[in-house]
Amino acid sequence: FDQIRQPWRTLNLNARVEHLLTPTHTARAEYQRNATRRDNNGVGNFDLAERGYTTDSAEHVFRLADSGSIGKKIFNEVRFQARWQDVDIASLSNATTIQVLNAFNRGGAQIQSSRRTRELEFADNLDFALKKHALRFGAQYEAFDFESDELRNLNGTFVFSSLDAFRAGRPTIYTQRSGAGSVNFDQHQFGWFAQDDWRVLKSLTLSFGLRQEVQTNLADKNNFMPRFGFAWSPFKNGKTTLRGGGGIFNDWFGADTLEQSLRVNGQQQRDLVIQNPGFPDLFSGGTAITLPPSRIQIEPNLRMPYVSQVSIGVERELAQGVRLMSQYF
Repeated sequence: FDQIRQPWRTLNLNARVEHLLTPTHTARAEYQRNATRRDNNGVGNFDLAERGYTTDSAEHVFRLADSGSIGKKIFNEVRFQARWQDVDIASLSNATTIQVLNAFNRGGAQIQSSRRTRELEFADNLDFALKKHALRFGAQYEAFDFESDELRNLNGTFVFSSLDAFRAGRPTIYTQRSGAGSVNFDQHQFGWFAQDDWRVLKSLTLSFGLRQEVQTNLADKNNFMPRFGFAWSPFKNGKTTLRGGGGIFNDWFGADTLEQSLRVNGQQQRDLVIQNPGFPDLFSGGTAITLPPSRIQIEPNLRMPYVSQVSIGVERELAQGVRLMSQYF
């Protein structure tokens, strides 16, 4: 295959201002603009040059934050962020795609996509000390608005199992997506946490924490995530420290999955699948089998993704300024 240039142009702008409001409070404001254009995506390996597509993206981020002490024992940090992003994808060609497994892929990429994302985030963290306890509380709220119009594979794809099958004009399967591609939805996410670092002894600190996260478009609300940790120096010289901990960590349910379920719901957009079609006429010959249209559906009782993690490690001071650390997950 010929060498194909894949230009990648990026322009990033950043402006930041910090202001000391009071002797104990600092305010920050920041603006970012990140723009990227990539040409000839999807080209290389088995994909010929005609399979390329162009991606244009522009992102704007505006942040405000304030942090400082309240009295002698309380420290508070509050932040706000607004982010909006536009991503456009356009194919070099929308011709019918021909995939010959382990040989070549030709025809158009058949992607026409325009996506707009608007995001607002507000978060607040509060730290304060109480005798042997270092307490922390926080909350975070995020609101998203998604608007996209995406068309893929409108002119269909023939898949051949080998070069011999291609020469004989015997495709294994034909797929085609049809229908409107516009989707508009919003999503709201909220999380809160509480944490306590308790210095039981000079050589022993225990940490306890609890977090909960909930979001719209997902029925699962029982997402309490406990965490525990410790740091212990068993010897008087303090050169050896054992550390460990564990907990449950959730992840947000991705908006891209929800977007696909709204778009390919069996009504708005459908995937046509034909086994053993004719070529180039789908219905030439007598062996074509048309399967029911595809549908992407989210399980009504789906749980928010999560992972359980435990770790333990040891840290040893070997010499002045030299430490050996080992950790197991």
